[in-house]
Amino acid sequence: MPILEVINLSKNIIDTIFHPVRLKIIRTLTIYAELTAMQLFKEIKDVPQATLYRHINTLLENKILYVESEQKVRGNIESVYALNFNRVSLTASDLEKMPKDEKLLLFLNFLMINQIEYEHYLDYIDNDPDLATYAMASLHLSDNELNQMQNEINEIITSRMNNEPNSERRLRTISSIIIPEKNE
Repeated sequence: MPILEVINLSKNIIDTIFHPVRLKIIRTLTIYAELTAMQLFKEIKDVPQATLYRHINTLLENKILYVESEQKVRGNIESVYALNFNRVSLTASDLEKMPKDEKLLLFLNFLMINQIEYEHYLDYIDNDPDLATYAMASLHLSDNELNQMQNEINEIITSRMNNEPNSERRLRTISSIIIPEKNE
């Protein structure tokens, strides 16, 4: 699966996605691919069940989630939800068309998601060694060198995206930000 898929995000979709509970649902489904509402509830422990159902419905109405399958459980039909990646990804073209204030809002939301992830991490590490890292480096790169580096990073990440969890593997969140300096 590509890191970014082709999509034109409307303002409505952006507004729908960038809600703290809905971001948690989306994040969880990017990890597990398909889950029932009850499985989502078990993963997202800090959201009341009724609230979670309401936000699942909002995501369904906006076609951000879809029903992958249905199964009968104790006489009830239980839906298995999946993320519609074509509705939640941005392309360079999307960003080029976006006004500066909307770009800044998206960037701030990206930072907020990282902050939430880091706070969650700090809540559970307790006495474990702290393996989180964050770093900043300024590199002199041509556009071609930058594109090559981005492709290399994407290849490294993509090659590990289908790793199955086991006793030695833990989920790791990797974020990156590339900010070009103004041309002189």
